[in-house]
Amino acid sequence: MMDTFKVKWFKRVMSGLALILVFFLGLGFGQMGKSSQSKETPKQTTTEKTKTNAITQKQVKDFLVAYYTKKDLEENRNRYKDYMTEGLYNAIVSEENKAQNQAYKGFVVNFEFQEANIYIDQAHQRVICEVTYTNDLLQKKDNKEGAQTGVVNHTTLQLEYTTVNDNYLINQMSAILLTDSANPTAITESYGAIASSDSED
Repeated sequence: MMDTFKVKWFKRVMSGLALILVFFLGLGFGQMGKSSQSKETPKQTTTEKTKTNAITQKQVKDFLVAYYTKKDLEENRNRYKDYMTEGLYNAIVSEENKAQNQAYKGFVVNFEFQEANIYIDQAHQRVICEVTYTNDLLQKKDNKEGAQTGVVNHTTLQLEYTTVNDNYLINQMSAILLTDSANPTAITESYGAIASSDSED
């Protein structure tokens, strides 16, 4: 009688251990599945970040601040250079070195960016900027006597971007004229286009 009781007890203990073993095996496999899913999730997030990478308002404004804020002609080259392709940078430097621009050096000074309305066309990597900036007009070089200070200027730029090493850089920059569609006789031509020297356009 004692032997039968021991056998039944032994069978129950073994069944209990078998159930516990199955439970822990199931739990272990479940954890492995979760860890593999968690490893895949960052990859999906990275892909989504790549897809949503785009030209931003901040990026454009940072360029405009660097480009339109300067003490004098040429002084801000090191600040706006990083926003452009090498071809466009060389084209702008060449434009600044022209005699008609050098003639005003020291007379048109203290440029300061004020504000801009920025319109981004992500599909074509193109941006329209309505920019307001100020400057000082001196009658005598390096002399503020009789100078016009804080002169307000408005200009509209079209910036065309290209992707270089996963960064958006400006490849072409043009000053444009915008007109009211209610006045169809107004001139709508562009002027002052500065393009990259290696641009295909």
